[in-house]
Amino acid sequence: MRAPELLPALQIESLEQNGYGVARHAGQVCFVEGALPGEVVDVAVVKRRRSHLFGEARHWHRRSMERISPFCQHFALCGGCRWQYLAYPDQLRYKRQFVCDQFLPALGELCAITEHDIPSPLASPRQRYYRNKLEFSFTASRWLTAAEIAERTPLERRAIGFHKRGRFNRIVEIEHCWLQTSPSNKIRRFIAEWARLHNYSFYDWQRQSGALRSLIIRTASSGQLMVMVVFGEHAESQRPALLNALQEHFPEITSLYWVINDSPNDSIVRYPAFHFSGTKTIVEYCQSLQLHIHPKSFFQTNSAQLAQLCACMLKMVALQGDEVVYDLYCGIGTLALILAAHCRLVWGIEVVQEAVENATFNARINGISNVKFQCADVVEALARSSTRPTPNLIVVDPPRAGLGSKVCDMLLELSAPRILYISCNPATQARDIVQLAVQYCVVQIQPIDMFPHTTHIENMVLLSRRRPSTH
Repeated sequence: MRAPELLPALQIESLEQNGYGVARHAGQVCFVEGALPGEVVDVAVVKRRRSHLFGEARHWHRRSMERISPFCQHFALCGGCRWQYLAYPDQLRYKRQFVCDQFLPALGELCAITEHDIPSPLASPRQRYYRNKLEFSFTASRWLTAAEIAERTPLERRAIGFHKRGRFNRIVEIEHCWLQTSPSNKIRRFIAEWARLHNYSFYDWQRQSGALRSLIIRTASSGQLMVMVVFGEHAESQRPALLNALQEHFPEITSLYWVINDSPNDSIVRYPAFHFSGTKTIVEYCQSLQLHIHPKSFFQTNSAQLAQLCACMLKMVALQGDEVVYDLYCGIGTLALILAAHCRLVWGIEVVQEAVENATFNARINGISNVKFQCADVVEALARSSTRPTPNLIVVDPPRAGLGSKVCDMLLELSAPRILYISCNPATQARDIVQLAVQYCVVQIQPIDMFPHTTHIENMVLLSRRRPSTH
């Protein structure tokens, strides 16, 4: 394999929203993995595009004073975290800048937003062991380090871990992960050791075969624990043996499931989850709510920070008790159920049937009767909204792709007095708000950090309908 081209002594000027350092070489922008502003580094070019380059920092001539030592032994390879070389306050500072970079050029003049209107992100109460859900991948051919390759001795290649940074088909074996509380690490290591001992096949991405494919672990704030093992083959003789061993070794597992996914796609959305033992749900708490989580339920992965997000939401919208609220993309109804205690009616829309069933169940067990959930595409539901009470507030929390022009047009047609837009992607959020700005102005912005040590940032924006011009 040919050695990559090396660009010597590039000056890192800034950070872009995906966490790459930005440098320039021969008139081209170069995005550099692992570099910070102010650093001077030699860069190995890993990808060329017509207008820009991607590279990796290989040697430092000058290091930033902001740089600290990562706390995880797997940091250099694993794609799970990206910013462990930055102290947490510096991470928040850069994330705020990312929001500014999206909102000020797009909406500064349209909505009279200045940098002073964008506060620092709400910090996560926990920066380690903050995730309540992790998904690990099995592999028949784990990623080898340069030192292991140099040994030239036979090595055990079957492993379980995370994707190598930038390589969707390569898995790095993980000894200890700092993202999820105990017993997540013990469960993962036990399954790998037990399966190797009993000669189970691990998933081979190239051949698209193998008994063990992935492992999903949920650790709820209630202390309950859900484990789901995804098999790449039916493995009818091996499956019960592994699940029984897992249940016997970890009696604290509250709910145990298994899935068969023998397709080329890793997603298990369209495959049934089979209940093996324990309860069928686990319980999460959010403020005063008790939420039952099914194996495929979407729930914010940072439980402690979700409580802060909800408190921020309630403070921002300041409901008076008689409002009608639409909650679009409502998932299992967490925000809708929180809002229901402060208004007259909430109408929740979600396209995933299982999530709607989960939301309806959670409303019932919490004794909440003023919230109604509908399984429908948001566009279709809004097209039929004339049969519903007119909303005083619309809450939207769409996927990373954002609302899109069609939903924005429908929101403009509904013309609710206020819109609360929650997003995990400030770029698409700002794009959508530009379209909504013909009728709405930005009242308040609040970034919220749900994912420490990553470049991701949640952002909450309150929009208010403009007053008609008197001219």
